[in-house]
Amino acid sequence: MSRVVAVALCACGLSLSVAHADGPRPDSHAPIGVMGDHRHRAGEWMVSYRHMDMHMSGLLAGDETVSPEWVATEVANPNAPPAFMRVVPLSMSMHMHMLGLMWAPSDRLTTMLMLPHLENTMDHRVFQGMMGDTVLGHFTAESRGLGDVKLGALWGLWSAGEDSLHLNLGVSLPTGDTTVEGTVLTPMGQTMRVRLPYPMQLGAGTPLWSAGLTWAALRDAWSWGAQALFDRPSGRNDQGWRPGARSALSSWAAWRPASSLSLSLRLAWLDQEAIEGRDPLITAPSPTADPANAAVRRLDALLGLNWASHGGHRLALEWGRPIDQHADGVAMRVERMVTVGYQYAFE
Repeated sequence: MSRVVAVALCACGLSLSVAHADGPRPDSHAPIGVMGDHRHRAGEWMVSYRHMDMHMSGLLAGDETVSPEWVATEVANPNAPPAFMRVVPLSMSMHMHMLGLMWAPSDRLTTMLMLPHLENTMDHRVFQGMMGDTVLGHFTAESRGLGDVKLGALWGLWSAGEDSLHLNLGVSLPTGDTTVEGTVLTPMGQTMRVRLPYPMQLGAGTPLWSAGLTWAALRDAWSWGAQALFDRPSGRNDQGWRPGARSALSSWAAWRPASSLSLSLRLAWLDQEAIEGRDPLITAPSPTADPANAAVRRLDALLGLNWASHGGHRLALEWGRPIDQHADGVAMRVERMVTVGYQYAFE
């Protein structure tokens, strides 16, 4: 899918307004998969917990689904020899536990702190020797630990009634490990401990700066909103690489069938650019060890559920799947994503 989709989503978002609502209305917050969507009153705090799961299975080359055998015999290995990919990922599960804290020193400014803990698992198929499609065996790589801690601020730009607009600013600190190792099976039948490929690392190793805008509006039983966020790395890390720039656009609408319950539909566009540079110790003959393969674009559709109580408690769920995805090189296909969360606001 071309970048026209992203422009269309952004245009949709620009036509929307955003609201900061008082009271227990469940849709005064965006779907739980959206971060930095709302501000708080002066002196108000909010603690939150999110559990985010993403599952990937199968492989994409461009827009086409390809087999592990095709990758092993047709895709060149930039770390040659061997000439072709011999270690091919089959599936990956990514779990994130996110603790959040928000505090508003004024009605116009809300500050944020987010602490992530990551758990990644990737299954691989290993092909024997230097060429061909003879399967040697399989192995699973795992990584877990603290990710990159994020600090943020939401600055109110405009409000009118139940519509408002705010600025999102943030920085991800390089607290996640970028030297994670694991035991792998090589095409020659050996088991070795090596530095794992880029998707298995826990952080960027360099600060990531983010900026964006969020709008929302509340109307009787309906609400809607949009957000545009852009992340840019500040420089290469100590291992010689940095993540590519990232652009994320979301538009959502929600309906309240009851005073404490809302249902939502969200469209989310992601444009992730390729990794710049290379870690000289990440040399596996695998698509995940090629920095160019990090470049992907994806359009997701997500359904959500929000529940709110008068005591400041909220429970939320969002489930989604891609409706279109593209890899500039060879990448894993995203199958589904689920986020569940709890939020508690108090003064």
